Amino acid sequence: MNNLSIGVSYVQTVSIFGSKSIFQSNINRNSTPAVKMASCRKRLQSKYEIERMLEDSASEGDNVFSEDENSFRSESESQSESEECATDSDETVPPASKRTKEEGWKWIVTGDRPSKFHFTGNTGVKSAIIRNLPPEPNPLEVFQLMVHDSLWDEIATETNRFAVQFFEKNPNSPTISQWFPTTSNEIKAFFALCVLMSQVKKPNLQSYWSIRKSMHTPFFSELIPFRRFVLLSKFLHFTNNENLQENDRLRKIAPVVKHLEQNFREVYYPQENVAIDESLIKFRGRLCYIQFNPQKRARFGIKIYKICESVSGYCLGFSIYTGKKPAQAETQGILSSEAIVMELMEPYLQNGHTVFVDNWFTSPSLFLNLAGKETNAVGTVRVNRKNMPQQFKSKMGKGETKVVFSHKMMALQWMDRKPVTILSTCHDDVDMTRTRKISRKTNAPVMKPKVVIDYNNSMNAVDKQDQQLSSFPIMRRYAKGYKKMFFYMIDVAIFNSYALQKKITGKKQHFTEFRIQLAEKIIESVVLPDYPRRGRPQQGPSPARLQALHWAHFVQFIPPNPKKKNPCRDCVVCKARKKKSETRYECSKCLVALHVPDCFRVYHTTKNMSSTSTGSTTTEHVGLHSVL
Repeated sequence: MNNLSIGVSYVQTVSIFGSKSIFQSNINRNSTPAVKMASCRKRLQSKYEIERMLEDSASEGDNVFSEDENSFRSESESQSESEECATDSDETVPPASKRTKEEGWKWIVTGDRPSKFHFTGNTGVKSAIIRNLPPEPNPLEVFQLMVHDSLWDEIATETNRFAVQFFEKNPNSPTISQWFPTTSNEIKAFFALCVLMSQVKKPNLQSYWSIRKSMHTPFFSELIPFRRFVLLSKFLHFTNNENLQENDRLRKIAPVVKHLEQNFREVYYPQENVAIDESLIKFRGRLCYIQFNPQKRARFGIKIYKICESVSGYCLGFSIYTGKKPAQAETQGILSSEAIVMELMEPYLQNGHTVFVDNWFTSPSLFLNLAGKETNAVGTVRVNRKNMPQQFKSKMGKGETKVVFSHKMMALQWMDRKPVTILSTCHDDVDMTRTRKISRKTNAPVMKPKVVIDYNNSMNAVDKQDQQLSSFPIMRRYAKGYKKMFFYMIDVAIFNSYALQKKITGKKQHFTEFRIQLAEKIIESVVLPDYPRRGRPQQGPSPARLQALHWAHFVQFIPPNPKKKNPCRDCVVCKARKKKSETRYECSKCLVALHVPDCFRVYHTTKNMSSTSTGSTTTEHVGLHSVL
């Protein structure tokens, strides 16, 4: 048997036991495909045949491999020498080695421990806003901080424009004779009725105007007729269809989104802890960016990301998901979940806030970014995220913990019923803390890591708000997604007003009572048109009876003066008719002396007061609202 065959047998023997010889590596690197196939066939020999071949070769001598080994060693030495010569001659930098998955992220027990950034924000309602509010503002006064009158005016304008555009395209529509232009006051009353509908649950819209005694609710029919309410719902619009940006998927609702986002941030500055999470607006209509989330109650809907204050649930900002966004310079090279967190946190960076996120957002690179902007971060994390420690993939027993550190960041895994993995840049140890829960098995207090307790206490801000909004949502069934989004965002504005009023007054109030008071105050503050009514006149007080407080003129006695206890003055109507007659009454707003009731009515409804009701001169009567 020649040396080559013995060498091949040696290679086969070594390869079976898991190592690789120089001879085998050279064959695999330099040989032709035919030689490689031959070597593969040689490896298929049994272990017994290989041992037999080695025993036979041992009789021929012990140094059968010396020549081959020397030749291989000389080849390797010559190759290294040639490489050194090439390096010296070219003087080029050798190529960089491949980056490993955890390069620069060495998670060790004795690594750099995080240090918490100090909070420097000026929390609370802005001082300029507080100065313009009474000591105990009512729900409407607080709500007007979120939704200004300018937004209602814009909605009324666009609703009227959309109605005109609709009737131009549909001149034979049966509703063209029923429509007349709306006003901001009527839009407010429409919105107030929507709020009350969320409190008074009925099977369908017609039921609120039903006259059946078993389900009659006279309040709705006395405020706005059913046909008018349906028309307002149909033509409700927020922007001009002729000036839409085709690339913006929120173009139909853009003015409302911009208005609310700006006011949410300008009115109030949050406390240290904030939370970022997603919500789902229930909707099954036709939209290209509808999401399906089996973990949410709605399952199908429009996804919206929100940043809320952890203590109160006040919504500081939001971002509606409309599909994959085009690449931008500031979000280049980072995950979409990381880009959302950086976008929502942008106004609150560099102030030492602590942001809490769930495992969809959390990653080591995101937390490193936030730490570079002096912002603390805490969040549950998935073990298979990039740059996560490999130690967390092994099994643990109940109650066990693992803690490692890197880049001034703590990664903790704690075994509860399931493994709980958390990243934090403001906790530096496990710090097992006693909770109020008592274990049923050991009858001892349940111990949890402090970072887990802090996460549970601060992460539920968005869920707390969603729980309140889902109880009495304003949203009704709409075929148009932008109308659904409008009512959801107005619902969020109501909740923010509720949270602000509790902070300003320091008094606790149920959310339901706040909403009802808000709707009542809106109805009392608006002036509605004189709708044509059918049927019998109403019995009992009208819900709009208090509107007269804002525009009506009332009769009062002329107040006493130092000379007379019951003074009198000349009636201005009689004086205009060249008659001298005194009276003890005057108008509370105009402060002019008038006889009651004839002269009082003539003064407020007639342009030419000199004419008499029985004379030949025709009197010009005007509407009551036009003289106010």
